[in-house]
Amino acid sequence: MSILTAAADLAARWRPTDEQIRVAVAMLAAAPAGADTVAVPLVLPGKTRGVWDVGQEVEAGREFWLADRSTWEGPLSYSVARDAADRAAADQLGDRPGQSGYATITRDGRWHVWEGIAAARSAEQGSPA
Repeated sequence: MSILTAAADLAARWRPTDEQIRVAVAMLAAAPAGADTVAVPLVLPGKTRGVWDVGQEVEAGREFWLADRSTWEGPLSYSVARDAADRAAADQLGDRPGQSGYATITRDGRWHVWEGIAAARSAEQGSPA
């Protein structure tokens, strides 16, 4: 019997879904020149502190935003895509305690995950102001 460590659980759970990766790679294959990243929302319901707890639930959002990591303005603005994914995660979280987040996925299917700033609240705090 193996004991699941927090690090192993984090690596297994805190990631975009295979479906999010598949859709993002397909979007990028058909995307206009310059688009090199897709941002997707991730939600951490119940996460109210910085430490990863084994068994932490992760919910995937259904929205996708194309972005160009080299531009901060215009239709492919990385900051707009990142912020939209984070906001969508916060909207999906709603009034529940937890944390918004997002993942960025590149053409080759590689990804990075980030805790967002749109929603971070505990049960005692309620909704952010």
